[in-house]
Amino acid sequence: MYNMQSVHHPFFAPDAYYNADCLDIANASCVRQAMLNAAQDSLSEVIESYKEAGIWNNTLLIVASDNGAEKSRFASSLPLRGWKNTLYEGGVRVPAFLYSPNPNILVPRGSTSCYVHVTDWFSSLIRWTGGWEAFESISQVRKSQIATLDSIDQSDFLFTGKEENCLRDEILVHINPVNENAAYIKGDYKALFGLQSLFELKECETDHRYTFTENCVNWNVTRLYNITADPFEMHDLSKTRTDVLEELKERILDHFDELEPLQCTLPDIESAFPTEIMHYFLPFDFAGGIIPDWATYAHDPPSFH
Repeated sequence: MYNMQSVHHPFFAPDAYYNADCLDIANASCVRQAMLNAAQDSLSEVIESYKEAGIWNNTLLIVASDNGAEKSRFASSLPLRGWKNTLYEGGVRVPAFLYSPNPNILVPRGSTSCYVHVTDWFSSLIRWTGGWEAFESISQVRKSQIATLDSIDQSDFLFTGKEENCLRDEILVHINPVNENAAYIKGDYKALFGLQSLFELKECETDHRYTFTENCVNWNVTRLYNITADPFEMHDLSKTRTDVLEELKERILDHFDELEPLQCTLPDIESAFPTEIMHYFLPFDFAGGIIPDWATYAHDPPSFH
């Protein structure tokens, strides 16, 4: 996996990447283009190294993003509504594509209306890289331990392009007990609960564990959109389609029993490995982090010293 910080805050690029007709570092368009030029150059170097190693023709390239643009003159999610850290489409819907130079791996085609959630990469990549048996052998995590993980193997759809092979019809977008908001998509509809304003975001308290209970979301502030007919989320249907709004609220509540408390402080490296309680890898703090009181190892973590 190759994580590029371009285009991303901080917004700047080396002088060599500015176009000759757009050299003004105070011009947001010039800076964005320079950062895209830098990203293209960086990715080209990776591809060239694969070619030199003789493996490019057996490679599947996946380009994806983690969230929408942050609110800045250097970035935009238009024409979608919202920004990074909101649950509008402009904050959570991002472009992604697959490419392979080998038509036996992937046949070039166009866009799709199929929902592919970020979690679907997990199950799909496992299938593409040896299957569950290989994953269990390497990670020492059994498939049965993560049976409730919301990840769908989208291989049949991604490699055939046939809409009937699209297996996902709904997405739990997010539940945020810190800001007391949530969003859920099912079919054509998307429901949002709680405030979505960037100016009302709360800081996650590092010494607090946020539990998922019914009162962790502000259900009194509601929005409902038909994101198929209204992808820019301009027409709120929450007052006229209360039946759909209630259904999507219930789908969010259905997930609460499956969720572990949110902990804002990241664990140290060794505590980030799967345990008997947490059956998956956690993000960790390079600076040391903390050792959670629930950390009971399912296996001996490797030494990083």
